Amino acid sequence: MVIHFHQPVGNFGFVIEEITDRCYEPFLDTISAFPDIKFNLHYSGSLLEWFKRYRPSIMDKIKALAAKGQIELIGGGFYEPILSALPPEDAKGQIGMLSDFIGKEFNSKASGCWLAERVWQQHLAETFFDAGIRYVMLDEIHLKYAGLKRKDLYGYYLTEENAKTVAVFGADRALRYSIPFMPVEKTIKYFKKIKKDYNANVVSYGDDGEKFGAWPNTYATVYEKKWLRKFLKTLQKNSNWLKTSTISEYMDNNPPSGNIYLPDASYQEMNEWSLPLDALKRLRFLKDQLKGKKSNRIMEEFLRGGVWKNFFVKYPESNHMHKRALLISHRIRELRSKVSGTDISRLNRATKELYKSHCNCAYWHGIFGGIYLYHLRAALYSHLIGSEKILDQIEHKTRRWLKVETSDVDCDGHDEVTVSTKESKFIINPAIGGSITEWDMKIKQVNALNTLARKEEEYHKNLKTCYRKEIYYDTHRRKLFTDCFLEDNVKLSHILSGNYNDTGDFADAAYDIIKAEESKGKVVLSRRSTVNNRPVLLRKIFTIEKQGSSIMVRYSIRNLSSSRLRLNFAPEMNFSLTDDKTREDSRSVDSLVLRDKVEGFNIAITFSSKAKHVFRYPVCTLSQSQEEPEYNYQASCVVPVFDFIIDSLTNKYITIKLAINLL
Repeated sequence: MVIHFHQPVGNFGFVIEEITDRCYEPFLDTISAFPDIKFNLHYSGSLLEWFKRYRPSIMDKIKALAAKGQIELIGGGFYEPILSALPPEDAKGQIGMLSDFIGKEFNSKASGCWLAERVWQQHLAETFFDAGIRYVMLDEIHLKYAGLKRKDLYGYYLTEENAKTVAVFGADRALRYSIPFMPVEKTIKYFKKIKKDYNANVVSYGDDGEKFGAWPNTYATVYEKKWLRKFLKTLQKNSNWLKTSTISEYMDNNPPSGNIYLPDASYQEMNEWSLPLDALKRLRFLKDQLKGKKSNRIMEEFLRGGVWKNFFVKYPESNHMHKRALLISHRIRELRSKVSGTDISRLNRATKELYKSHCNCAYWHGIFGGIYLYHLRAALYSHLIGSEKILDQIEHKTRRWLKVETSDVDCDGHDEVTVSTKESKFIINPAIGGSITEWDMKIKQVNALNTLARKEEEYHKNLKTCYRKEIYYDTHRRKLFTDCFLEDNVKLSHILSGNYNDTGDFADAAYDIIKAEESKGKVVLSRRSTVNNRPVLLRKIFTIEKQGSSIMVRYSIRNLSSSRLRLNFAPEMNFSLTDDKTREDSRSVDSLVLRDKVEGFNIAITFSSKAKHVFRYPVCTLSQSQEEPEYNYQASCVVPVFDFIIDSLTNKYITIKLAINLL
């Protein structure tokens, strides 16, 4: 039995405290009364660090169980990363970090690995071997995908990469759904059935520990109604034929069932969630067609779905964080051979900050939380920026500096322009509207553009009408300086719901990079297209100072047609302000201030000419939770509208300045 316990980097302390009281501690207290029942336990490093700091008594209990030999502690990536999404050096570093922690704190050796979300790629076999890992727990569906039949699942197999081997176990899916939800007697009957039907001598169970008290209604079932105690007592009563063992003990006494090579996969639900929405709908339709047919059970192993990395396509915001982490990792590796003295310890601190940003929870979404949880994304950005800030201290010894780089940051085949100073970092994306997709305030370790677009999710169709009528979807990412052109009489309700027509062709279209001047801190972009079916040249000049956290953009809109042009220019701006509920339509405005009281800063916005309107509203998403659907804040949107009349072959100009100030 492998039980996995984890809390994501950046989760609220009061949440972890409550789960500790309702799940983590009573679980340990209960199993300690049954010393002959063996477990493999996995704790993520982020949770262990919390225990060590706030509840050291939990650490003592784990250590005592390990010393008695009742539990075997399993390793993995320290901050619960998707290991296959990391460079091999970082994957091995994460594994080594948790193995070292387990050795130091619990005097135990981590021979196995809990693979976060069971996301497997074959190259991980070599990674595990190099990191000293002997075995890994996957899901039974991985083995089915490789062609095994039900009777072949009860054992373990060896796989290899470049002649470096690791053992793989497949956790039984039926047990995942029955423990601790079904009566204990039914679970025991299931054990008897597989022993009889398949002559199985071992069955593997692996699942989240939070279902033992933290999931809705499970505390009452598991502890108040004593499900866990009954289960353990029943195991004892049936010990003449049903014994528990740690994985290492089992491997020491039983050979592998054979060799195996596994396709890229996770557990079945994750494979489906990673698909684009249309593909997921088609897969669900096909499965519905097969229900009740004899072929359904056979087809399950061939209807695989997508792969985890598809989330980087499904959610560009996730891709952005991931690629930023890869660039920082590359920068750290380049510095390894160059640093000395105190810079070595700095580089180690930067590496730990990077590892914290790898925590998988905010990179994907299934049906609960994930990337939709603003505070989890904010935590990842905090550690990404924290890592990069340390690297800046190593590389830049001067008080003031400014660096401009042009490269394909997000690996989409188009160059971005990155402007960095001691205090700020801006990533300008010419390919998607010449907009800004990241604005880091390094002193606070905050990305002021930690935003998320409103996307359609497959489960939205199943929500109650009262929820569905509040769901809106975006046509583009929530970024800074998305250039829109509105029709007359557009209202705040139209902007908020996305129910308006953009009469231009600039918002998500590609701009040309005209200049990227490091000496002047200036980036010039340009696009020629149409507004109201009339030719227009739009030019935007970004200027960043070496000192302070501010940016200025000067727009030039040139009417290329032969007649006068009237337009409503609306450069959409999105910011992340922790929790902002302001919803307003201001008239004749040349400045405004946005405040984030939680993070302790404000953003001052000034216009060189008065805006006819400034629409402002919070961007919220609706996603499922374990109980009722929940609204999550994702951004604060500000849309100034400038009413211009431009004569033929002449220009109109508007300058917008943004400045961050600490409260």
